[in-house]
Amino acid sequence: MINFISKFFKNDYSQENELLRLQAEMGVEQVTLDRNLILAAIEKQALAKIESYLTKSLTVDQSKEYEVIEEIMLLQLYMDTYMNVLEERVNITSAIHKENTDITVFPFILFPLIQNALTHGYNSMEKYPIRIKLRILGNKIRLEVSNRVNHYITNQEDTLIINLFKARLNLLYPDTHTLIINSNSNIFKSTLILG
Repeated sequence: MINFISKFFKNDYSQENELLRLQAEMGVEQVTLDRNLILAAIEKQALAKIESYLTKSLTVDQSKEYEVIEEIMLLQLYMDTYMNVLEERVNITSAIHKENTDITVFPFILFPLIQNALTHGYNSMEKYPIRIKLRILGNKIRLEVSNRVNHYITNQEDTLIINLFKARLNLLYPDTHTLIINSNSNIFKSTLILG
C-alpha cells in the first residue's frame, strides 16, 4: 500500500513538473515570437524592423543562464523594436542601476512584465508612460514595471503572459523569487525580485 501511495504522489509531482516545464516553454515562446509585435510588423509592412530582434532572440540557449547584462541588452533591443514597429507613440521611461553585473539569469526572465505592460497597458500618452526600474544590488535583482491601467481589460494580472511567467518562475526560481502585483483604478504595478 505504501508503494502504491508513493508511486501515485510521485506521478502527480512528475505531472505537475511537466506542466510547469511546458508552461515555461510557452512563456519563452510568447516573448521570442511576440505575436503582437509580429502582427504589427506584418500590418505595417515592417518585417525588416523586427529581423534583428528575432535573429538574436531565437539564437539564445534558453536552457542555460547567462550574464544579466546580456539580458538587459536584449531587453533594450526588444523595447526599441517594439517602438520602431508601432511608430505611434509608445512611451517608456526606464532607470537601470547596477552595482553587480556578474549575476546570471535564465534568458527572457525580465521580459514578461514589460511585455505585459506593452501589450495590455495604456502607454500612448507621454503623461502616462510605462515606467521601468531595474536595480541589481549584491546578488538580488529587482524589476518594477508600472503602467496606466487599460480600462478595456478587466484584470491585467490575469493574462496569458503573466500566468505563463508565474509557471516559469516556479520552475526556474522556486525558492528565490518574489512576484508582487498591485493594481488600482489608475496604475498597474508589478515587481519581481530574484535572489
